[in-house]
Amino acid sequence: MRIAGTSYNDSMISQLNQLSARQYQLQNQSSTGQTISAPSDDPAGMMEALNLQADNSAVTQYAQNITTLQNRATISGNALSSLKTISDRVGEIATAADGTASPAQLQSYASEVTQLIQQAAQIMNTKDGSQYVFGGTASGSAPFAVSTDAS
Repeated sequence: MRIAGTSYNDSMISQLNQLSARQYQLQNQSSTGQTISAPSDDPAGMMEALNLQADNSAVTQYAQNITTLQNRATISGNALSSLKTISDRVGEIATAADGTASPAQLQSYASEVTQLIQQAAQIMNTKDGSQYVFGGTASGSAPFAVSTDAS
C-alpha cells in the first residue's frame, strides 16, 4: 500500500486547524466567563441555564411580593391599632353617657363621637402608595365616606 507524501501534510494542517478552533473557543470562554456561547454547544447545559434564569426571576418576584405584603401588613396593623383606640374611647363615652348625664354633657359626647367617626373614616381610607388599604378589589377609590345628619 502506497501513502501519498501530501497525506502527512494534510493531516497536520487538519490537526492544526482543529487545535486553532479549540484554542479560539477556550479563549472566548475565558474572556466572557461563559462556557456556552450557542445552544448547540451544550443543549442540556443551555436548558439548565435557562431554567436557572427563570428560577432567579421567580425568586426576585417573590422577594418583591414579600416586601410589598410586609409593608401592607404593617400599615394595616397600625390602622387597626388606631381603630381599636377609637373604639375603646367610644365605649368609654357610651358608658359615661348614662341617664345621669346633663344635656350639655351629652352634646359634648355627641360632638366627640362625631369627631371620632370622622377620624375612623380617615384611618379606614389609609393608602399604601396609590391604593387604599381597605378598598378591597376597588382599591383605586376611597372605600369610606362620612355622612352626618344634624337632625
